[in-house]
Amino acid sequence: MEVGIELTDIIIGGKKIINKTSFKITGENSYCITGVNGAGKTTLLKHIATSPEVKITLNNQHVKPLDFQKTISFIPNDPPLFEVLTGYENIEYIMALWKIKEKDYYLKRVHDYCNLLGLTKENLTQQIHTYSLGMRYKLFFIAMISRDIQLLLLDEPFTALDKNSQNEIYKILKEFTSKGNILIFVSHIEEFKQKLSNYVFEIKDKQLII
Repeated sequence: MEVGIELTDIIIGGKKIINKTSFKITGENSYCITGVNGAGKTTLLKHIATSPEVKITLNNQHVKPLDFQKTISFIPNDPPLFEVLTGYENIEYIMALWKIKEKDYYLKRVHDYCNLLGLTKENLTQQIHTYSLGMRYKLFFIAMISRDIQLLLLDEPFTALDKNSQNEIYKILKEFTSKGNILIFVSHIEEFKQKLSNYVFEIKDKQLII
């Protein structure tokens, strides 16, 4: 799988963050985005995941951005979960939001990942406001990677996690790319930048350097 991404100037609040650019990414690979604080790393990931102005080609064939974005999961470092809902109720909401059809298969994946990452059945019955940041991240990560996706965008995936959870998520991500999928991530943890990425892109002076 080869994905071509063409971006217009990324402008937030009247301020240009990143100049227009284009690049290609391929299946079974992992790409790390680097740059100083405020360079626009998180903004770039959000733009790829949500902007209707992105031009996408899949194996050199043009596809509608909204169609391709259905096969993307973007996981920010502060997951958007509903505080007064339980873990399981948030999972149900995500299932409805993404119109997941194979619900039994999806829920099996969710429970398998929960077991792997140490989220118990009791945890899933608790409201999100009782969760630590690490638990929140794991729940949202599990909910999103259990979907049928081709491209995973992660913003600082290891920051809120203990060492064991970091290593388990590393293994999950390696398995994800080994199946022909693509990972783009931002991380300041040097160990995972070196272990996980096949390629490094840098944002410098509003340019994406490939």
